[in-house]
Amino acid sequence: MDDLTYSLRQLCRRNREGSHATQADRQGVLTLAARQLREAGFRQMRPTSLNGKHVEALLEGWQAEGLSAGTLKNRLAHLRWWGRESRRGRDFRLTTPSDRHFQVEGPIFTERAERSLPTICRHLSCIVVLRRALYATDAVCLAL
Repeated sequence: MDDLTYSLRQLCRRNREGSHATQADRQGVLTLAARQLREAGFRQMRPTSLNGKHVEALLEGWQAEGLSAGTLKNRLAHLRWWGRESRRGRDFRLTTPSDRHFQVEGPIFTERAERSLPTICRHLSCIVVLRRALYATDAVCLAL
């Protein structure tokens, strides 16, 4: 574990914001970001040295992996948290730009009715099968 990864893990342990799942996700994303920054050639980084060129390098790699817009937005939120917590009381530029600044698309939402159609069709087909079974048993009973 390099110095940046260790420092980020300590930062996560000191600042326990959010649910346990959020904290675990944040620590995982920040550990991944530290490793990817090291692989991209950024050496001797400290938690306070995060700036736009680092975020751009991470974002290019993540977009090349074909990650969804929601995943990119979540990872950018964790990077903003890193910048905000590591520079307490000082200005950090990544907190003001939106995700559009980094050209991250918005999520695609579907209507609730569209998502429920397969479930409704599955239930209707079960009802049709049951109705046919009942009619078949009624016909057998009437024949007796």
